[in-house]
Amino acid sequence: MMCLKSFILVSLAIFMDYIIADSLPVISCGGSALVKEVRLTGCSKYPCLLKKGKKFTLEYDFEGGEHSSTITNSVYGIINRVSLPFIGVNGAPACQKTTPIDLRTGARAINVPSCPIFSGQAYTYSNTFPILSIYPTTDVTVQYGAVDGKGEKIACFIIPARIA
Repeated sequence: MMCLKSFILVSLAIFMDYIIADSLPVISCGGSALVKEVRLTGCSKYPCLLKKGKKFTLEYDFEGGEHSSTITNSVYGIINRVSLPFIGVNGAPACQKTTPIDLRTGARAINVPSCPIFSGQAYTYSNTFPILSIYPTTDVTVQYGAVDGKGEKIACFIIPARIA
């Protein structure tokens, strides 16, 4: 019985270490929302390696700032100080990829409309996207976030990365 308890505790510790390792420091670039945590599959520290032809899942937790009825992705790769939109991600609707979080339990709500975004409410955004083979092999600063219907920043953060 003691061996089973030890095994469960060690397994849980390893699993929790894996989850925590995927959490990245938030490098904010403004917006009315407070971005609390950023996670990107396969990346536990900057710069993140983005392999061409692979898919990545990005999640970020944020607390709504100003009320907004709609949100749209605002995603750019900055190469040599030139901002280039991430094809297929930039400008896409973000409401269906955003889920409210129950502030009491920390659990994500299921089948709950995510828009409008309310001030003080916690949300998780999750999106899986490909790194296209047409992207150059280079260092890139990914500026990821969301804007409201007026084009005002809701959330914005930076991910230093390398496309390979």
